Amino acid sequence: MRTTPPIQVDKMDIVQLRSWAGSRTDRRLAQRARIVLLSADGLGPTAVARELSCTRQTVMSWRERYRTLGVTGLLDATRSGRPTSVNPTDILLRTLDPPPVGFQRWSSRLLGAELGISNASVASAWREWGIRPTTHGGWRLDTDPALDTDVTRVLGLHVVAGSGAIVLERGRPVPGDRIPVARRQDVGELPDHGDPSCFPDFEDGAIAFLRSLPPGGARHPRVIIVAGASPWWRRLDRRRGQTIHVAGPGRPWARLVRVTSLMAGAHPRGTTSVAHLCAALHGCDPDAAFSWSELERRLEPNPPR
Repeated sequence: MRTTPPIQVDKMDIVQLRSWAGSRTDRRLAQRARIVLLSADGLGPTAVARELSCTRQTVMSWRERYRTLGVTGLLDATRSGRPTSVNPTDILLRTLDPPPVGFQRWSSRLLGAELGISNASVASAWREWGIRPTTHGGWRLDTDPALDTDVTRVLGLHVVAGSGAIVLERGRPVPGDRIPVARRQDVGELPDHGDPSCFPDFEDGAIAFLRSLPPGGARHPRVIIVAGASPWWRRLDRRRGQTIHVAGPGRPWARLVRVTSLMAGAHPRGTTSVAHLCAALHGCDPDAAFSWSELERRLEPNPPR
């Protein structure tokens, strides 16, 4: 007598499948998860179909989807026709959240299924913003050397003519030290200041700006991300508690500022500094250099929240 062998289920997948199987909001996904779990326990397609009150063909289809695509194959595929439009910022914000239970990191296919868009759209947004997801919901900013750290506050920003420096405070991740996506601050686009040769005094101004900021300490070191057509940052003092990262070539400063600010805005301590940066960017002169420091907040009687 011909029998259908049980399917092999990865131990990490079992955690996710059990979570989906208990869902009361998505009954179709719950049924698919139960099909895989029962099949892994050794029940044949006919017995599973009888247990879940569905057809044998339904059981066979979802068994095969799991066997070829894994747990992501149980999610609804993107519908044909005009693709769903999702703001790249929404993709970035979702990337900042931890992946579903049972997954160590986001993949473009997993996040695309989560947002109802194609994995190509997710991958394109990641490339555009210069980020790479890492394990446990972390991500790596596209800088050289790689900046893989927990940004907790934006301390200063100086940018002009496509060159600039952004100063961040970093600290060790604290469990639960996150705020909901809806409450995170956003940062507007910085204008394009044109040809760097029009600003011959930029290097001296940027260095003076960075030296005006206090150095970092052992507990909360400073991270300085710099970029520019010439290696002006080599004139900076390598003080204790500071690390200088050089942004990759062609990395737009507007996106770099938005990404790092969103990182800081995900922490309670960083929300105030990001809100101040948003307020400073609002209405800034597009034809002049932009400089901002968290030290300026002392001059404001009612800081934005």
